Amino acid sequence: MTITVDGKDYAVTPNGIKTDKYEIVSKSVSREPLDSDSVDLKKADADPVSTRMYRGATANGQWYRSIGVPACVAEEYDKHIEVAQAERMAKIDNSIEVHLSSRGWGDYSSVKVIIDRRDNMDIWLAAAREAFVGEHDVDHPNQTDDELMDKIIDKVVAFDRRKAEVETERNEKEQRRAELMDTVSHVDVKKSTYTDEDGKQPMYTITVAFADGESYTFSDRNILDYGRCTNPCYSIADGIEPGGLVTTENGKLVFQNFEEPGGWYTVRALTEKECIAYELIRGYYGFVGSHIRM
Repeated sequence: MTITVDGKDYAVTPNGIKTDKYEIVSKSVSREPLDSDSVDLKKADADPVSTRMYRGATANGQWYRSIGVPACVAEEYDKHIEVAQAERMAKIDNSIEVHLSSRGWGDYSSVKVIIDRRDNMDIWLAAAREAFVGEHDVDHPNQTDDELMDKIIDKVVAFDRRKAEVETERNEKEQRRAELMDTVSHVDVKKSTYTDEDGKQPMYTITVAFADGESYTFSDRNILDYGRCTNPCYSIADGIEPGGLVTTENGKLVFQNFEEPGGWYTVRALTEKECIAYELIRGYYGFVGSHIRM
C-alpha cells in the first residue's frame, strides 16, 4: 500500500518502507524529532515521528543511516512486519520434508520436496512432480501419482502425530507448573555474571519462597565442559559450606558434597519443598542453555 504525507509517497510493504531515496532494513523503538536531513514535513513539530534505520545504495556499496518517518507510516509498517513474521513462523511450523527418490551415480542426495501442511493434496502432488524436473540419475523417476502421494501422506500422518504429542506435552507441562506454583508464594530471579575460560557468562540466582516463610535459593548457570548446573546457595548440612550438587539416587533427588580425597558423596535427600523448588527452577525458570560448552 502507499501512504501519502504532505505530498510525499511512502510505499509500505512487509519488506520495508520505500521512498525515492531510502529503504527500511530494521526498526528502532526510539522516537526523536526530525533533523535537517529527514523527510520534509510541513507540520514536523506537531506530528509524532518514529526513527527507523534505512539502507541506501551507492557506487561503493550500501550505507546506513537513521531518518525520521511519519508515525502513521511507521505504525503501518510495524503491522505488516508482525503479519509477515507470524506467517513466516507458521510456514516453518507447518513445513514437512518428504524424500521422494534416491539418486544413482553422481549426486547421492535424495530427491525431496518441502510441503506446507496447510495446503491441499493437489498442491502437494504438483510440488512433488516439480521436484523431479531437471533431476538426473534418479532411481525411480516415473512414479505414479498414487506412489508419490503414499510417501507424502506417510510424512503428513507422522507430522500430525508428533504435533499432537508436542501439544499434549506442552499442556501437561503447563498444568504441572500451575500445580507447583499453587504450593509457593513467589519466585524471585536475579541475574548476574561470572567469568570462566570462555569469558563472561550469565548466572541466575533464583529464590523460591513458601507461604510459611521458608525459602530456598539456588544458582543456575552453564559450567564449561559440564553443562547446566543448579546448585543450592545454602548449607545442606551442618559443617558444610554453602553449595553442593543435586543428582538422582534410587529414584530420589539427593544432595552430594565434594571432599578431598574421597570426592563426591551423598549427604541427604532433598525435602519435599526443596524438590518443589528444584523442579520449578529446572523446568520453568531456567534461562541458561543445557548444552555442554567445550
